[in-house]
Amino acid sequence: NYGAAFSFLANEDGWQQYFLVMVSSIASLAIAIWMAKTTKQQVFKLLALSLILSGAVGNLIDRAALGFVIDFIDFHYQTFYFPVFNVADMAISAGVVLLILTDLKNNKRSNNE
Repeated sequence: NYGAAFSFLANEDGWQQYFLVMVSSIASLAIAIWMAKTTKQQVFKLLALSLILSGAVGNLIDRAALGFVIDFIDFHYQTFYFPVFNVADMAISAGVVLLILTDLKNNKRSNNE
């Protein structure tokens, strides 16, 4: 995949590789800083952020080394085709879901106090 999620920017003429490496690098650094500022007691938040960071770095390594990300997991049923993805994408998605659930739980807890 020469682009981002759902092949966004995939049909551009090559500038997107540098742009996406830069965006991924900045996002990875921001997540690492966020993790450093998160207390060790916030285990689920740290787990969520580590999943997101590991997925981002995995895709970043592919993109920097190869110029594209290797997507290889392909689900389809009859005429329905889900976008192709990879393990790094799964880690990012799981981390985002866990981060949202953790935030919802923390907001509910603070509203009850």
